[in-house]
Amino acid sequence: MIDLNKYILEKKKTFELNIDERRALETTVGIALGNLGEDDEIKQFKKFMDSLSDEEKKDLESLYNMLSDADNYKKIYQKNVMPEEIALIDKLYHYCDDNDMLDEQWDLIDAFEKICL
Repeated sequence: MIDLNKYILEKKKTFELNIDERRALETTVGIALGNLGEDDEIKQFKKFMDSLSDEEKKDLESLYNMLSDADNYKKIYQKNVMPEEIALIDKLYHYCDDNDMLDEQWDLIDAFEKICL
């Protein structure tokens, strides 16, 4: 039989991003949206963006705005990230992983691990 505390933690994934993880995720989402980065960096995410619905693109934009708004969102944790945004982060993680885009981006990897794994 599973311990009650362990059961609760498994059912409710909790996380809090540190400033470096937040910036890494913000940068990656910004590049995917075309708000940041060079043309060749943005092109890497074209297939990802094409795979998203219009609603998912709006959700991704909302996520980017939250990540970049340190005044109103001093910390990023599970309570201020919507479930649909977590699903997008998971999609983004798998896209980056499948396309070998995570090489030595430790802060981004840590952010993905806290949220997705």
